[in-house]
Amino acid sequence: MPSIRTSAPGRVGLIGGYSILERGNSSYSFTVDARVYAHVLPSKTIQIQSKQFGLDTAATWKPNGSDAPATPQKNEKKRDTTIPTGKSQLVLEKDIPQAVFAKNAIQTVLEYLEFRRMTIRPFVLETHSDAAFTKGGGKSGLGSSAAATVAMVHGVLLHHGVSDLRIAHHCAQVAHSRAQGKVGSGYDVAAAVFGSQEYQRYSPALVEQFPKSAEKTWDYFTRPLRVAPCFYLALATFPKESTSTVSMTQLTGAWKKTHPKQYADLMQELDDANVDTIAYLEQLHTEKTEENFDLFRQFFEMGRALTRKLGEASGAPIEPADVTALIDQSLENGAFVCKAPGAGGKDNLVALCLSEKDAGRLKTSWKKKGLEPLDVKIQNDGVRIENGV
Repeated sequence: MPSIRTSAPGRVGLIGGYSILERGNSSYSFTVDARVYAHVLPSKTIQIQSKQFGLDTAATWKPNGSDAPATPQKNEKKRDTTIPTGKSQLVLEKDIPQAVFAKNAIQTVLEYLEFRRMTIRPFVLETHSDAAFTKGGGKSGLGSSAAATVAMVHGVLLHHGVSDLRIAHHCAQVAHSRAQGKVGSGYDVAAAVFGSQEYQRYSPALVEQFPKSAEKTWDYFTRPLRVAPCFYLALATFPKESTSTVSMTQLTGAWKKTHPKQYADLMQELDDANVDTIAYLEQLHTEKTEENFDLFRQFFEMGRALTRKLGEASGAPIEPADVTALIDQSLENGAFVCKAPGAGGKDNLVALCLSEKDAGRLKTSWKKKGLEPLDVKIQNDGVRIENGV
């Protein structure tokens, strides 16, 4: 078998950061030209080498019923519990916390191959990422774990002759969900597979049903939607600061339990605004009228305000006061629309501008305020096979 190189893009969750957690609600994310690369080479044993995760280790596939360790060995940290018990296990010679995404990516693919009764062909898996992912102290907010998971899953599947992107998507969703502790909507994995898109989440039960669910039709919705070419991207990170998506989701989830009616009403309002925002983003592809620009911005700001309201009600710092001030200043310095994307907080700021000059002016103002602009462009593509890296 020849070696295989794949890559998957970083993404920006522009619309639907919290409402997407509910089935049937819409989100919009676009992908950028920063990518994570996976290189899969034939080998006699399984090896994982990833500078991105500080990982260099051998691994062994222990089929169900073999001598996979059931309890931690001497000097070994507690075994990763994200892999369901009773299944065949990928056992790493050096099992460190940073290995969780690579481990789950390979584990999930090998489970699928075992389910299909396909021969497992050992390999060396190498990964590396573009520089944008390491900005801001390594937390650029571009979804490096999702991009890495998709690149690794697609590469190992291709190594075994499986080229169906639908299967790669399902395996990557399972792997990423396990590695994160089953938190999230899967929008970032879907974007890394398919590119810029409108997306509605899948039912979480499909992850539990893997590998039987791998070849079934999942109930997510996705359709390609490129960013209207009239927009220019500006993106910046908060150096040495970051946001815990898990803790933010836990806070909003707790408020949902204690205030179910208020939560449901707010989610409905938010999704309505998001659907309209996406509709006018699409409209601007063909009708760049002043009215369409104004309506896009109006619904975008409505969604941002409702998301901020969710943060205030739940205690999650989705848009803290200093971030609000930065966004307001950004709107005076070149941004047409601006927000803290995805889960919000202090991972990054994203703005869409109406000219390259406006985007440059905004980045200059961000630098003066201590933010670190990222040298990325909107690309819209998903995972792909690389001729060379």
